[in-house]
Amino acid sequence: MVRDPVTNATGDIPGCTTPRLTLAVGSAASEARVQYGILSGDVANVTLVRTPTDVRRRALAEGLAAPQFSPKRVGGIRLAKDQKEQKEIYTGTPIDLRSVVYIVDLSSCNASDPGWRPGVTKEAIQNYVLFNNSSPVSNALDRFYTTCSYNKTFFKPSNVTVVGPVSLPCSGWIPRNTTAGAATVERTNATVQDWWDFSAFCGASEQAAWQRGTEAWATNASNSDPKLAALTRTAVDRRRNIYILPTNVKCPWEGYGDVTCTKPICDTFIRSSSAVSSSFGAAAFLHEQMHNYGLEHSGRGADPYGDDADVMGNFLPAGNALMCHNAPSMWRVGWATPIVDPRNSSPLFGNLTSANFSMSSNVLTLTVPSAHVSDANMVVVNLGAADNSKFSSGIPGVDTYYISYRVKAATAGAFDGGLPSKYNRTMFIHRYNGVQDERVFGARPTQLYTSSMSGTKIWYSTSASNFTIAADGTGGGLRVTLVNANSTHATVQICKMFSIQEICGASKSDDGVDHDCDGLPDCSDPDCLPCF
Repeated sequence: MVRDPVTNATGDIPGCTTPRLTLAVGSAASEARVQYGILSGDVANVTLVRTPTDVRRRALAEGLAAPQFSPKRVGGIRLAKDQKEQKEIYTGTPIDLRSVVYIVDLSSCNASDPGWRPGVTKEAIQNYVLFNNSSPVSNALDRFYTTCSYNKTFFKPSNVTVVGPVSLPCSGWIPRNTTAGAATVERTNATVQDWWDFSAFCGASEQAAWQRGTEAWATNASNSDPKLAALTRTAVDRRRNIYILPTNVKCPWEGYGDVTCTKPICDTFIRSSSAVSSSFGAAAFLHEQMHNYGLEHSGRGADPYGDDADVMGNFLPAGNALMCHNAPSMWRVGWATPIVDPRNSSPLFGNLTSANFSMSSNVLTLTVPSAHVSDANMVVVNLGAADNSKFSSGIPGVDTYYISYRVKAATAGAFDGGLPSKYNRTMFIHRYNGVQDERVFGARPTQLYTSSMSGTKIWYSTSASNFTIAADGTGGGLRVTLVNANSTHATVQICKMFSIQEICGASKSDDGVDHDCDGLPDCSDPDCLPCF
C-alpha cells in the first residue's frame, strides 16, 4: 500500500505482483508475529514453503482453516531495512486520531436476504463512535479515548466521519500482468492477480477488497464531501478505517483489528450485529481499536479473555457503561505510570526492583491512588532486576507484577463507570512481562488476584515449587497486603521474601525481620523453634 503524492489517497502499489496470502490465523499467527517481529504494514522479504496437499485436504475435510503456507513451514521472514514503527505509545504529545467509518452494503451477494444489507444506520453508528447526550451509549469511542487516556488520546468529531452505505460487488478479480510468469499460489495464476468472493470467504483477499472498494468510493465521494476529503487526502501517520460489515459475512469473528500497524491505514472490521449492541454498547469498537494501538487480550487463569475488569478481556459485565484498562495495558500504551515520590516527584518511586529491598529492610508501605484519581496509579514490581537500569526480568521464572487500585464511578460515562460492582474499591494484581516497545511481542496481561477490605487482603507470588533467589539477592518472592482502602486511594504493604522459611540462627532470630513474609518474624515464627 502506498500514498498518492498528489491526492494523499492510499492504494495498492502500482505493478506489485505479490499475491495476497493468509499465512497463519489465530494462535499460529501470534507465534509467527513473535518469531519474526513483524507488524501489520511492514515490508518484508518472505521465503515460503508450500503446505503439502494432503495436509490441506485433511484440514479442509475436518472443517479447519487450511492456509496454503503453514507458519511452521515458512522458510524465513526478513524485515526490510526501512521498517517503520507504530509510534502510538504516548511520550508527552497528545495523539489526535483520524478515522473514516464505512458502512458496507453487500446486498449484491443476495439482494433478497437482509443479512447482506447494512442492518445499521449512520445515525446509530454515530452514537457509538461519538458521544451523544440523548444516546444511552455511555462508552462511546471518543469518550473512551479522552477519559481513559487522561486526555492523552483524542477522537475528535472534526477528525471522524461515518459514511455509506457503500455498495460493493460480491465478487471480483484483479487481472495479472500477462508479461509476468505464471504463478500457482493460492488465488493467483497466469491471468489473475487476486480474486475475492464475500459470499463464501473471509480471508486476506476479502479484507483487502473491502478496503480497496471503500477507499475507491471515498475518492469519488470526496469531491463533494469536504470533511471526507480532508480525512482521506491529508497525509497522517495512520488513519483508522472502521468497516461495519453485514451480518452474513463469512468471518469467524465478530470483530477483527490490526494488532499494531505501520501502514497508512490501520483496519478494524466489525460485524453490524456487534457494532450496535444494547448489551455492551461500543465495547466492540473499543476492543478492536485498542488492538490497533498494540494491546493484546487481557486474561485470567486459562481464559485469554478472562479479565472482566478490562475492555481487552471480558467486557460484557460493563454493559453500556465506560470501563477502562487494567494497569499493565495502561502502562503499555503510556496512558498511566507508576506512582511518583511525594517528596520529589521521582518517577522511579513506584517502579520497584530488588534494589528497593534488603535482608534488614524488606517491607515497604505505599499509597496507591485509585485509577480515576491520577494517571500515576500503580506499583510495578520486578524482583528479577537488580535495579531500574535493567527493567526486564533477569531470572527465569521471576515475573513482573502490577499492583493497582480501582473504584467504580457512580456515573456510567465516568472513568470506570462500567467497572463491575464486585470490583468497587478493589486492589488488583496483574502479571505482565512486556515492555513499552511495539516490536516486542507475545506478552499478555493476566489478572492474578483481587482484594477489597472485605476480602482476604493478602497475596503471595510464590511457593516452595517456584521460589528462586540469586546469590546477589535478586529474585525471591512477594507478599502484597491491602492495609486500607477508601474512595480515593489504598494503602498497600509489599514484603520481599528472601526465603520460603524464616531464616533462623544466632544472628537472625532476633533481628526483627520477617524474612519469609508470613507475618511472624524471628522466634514468633514456628520455623525458628526452638530459638537459639
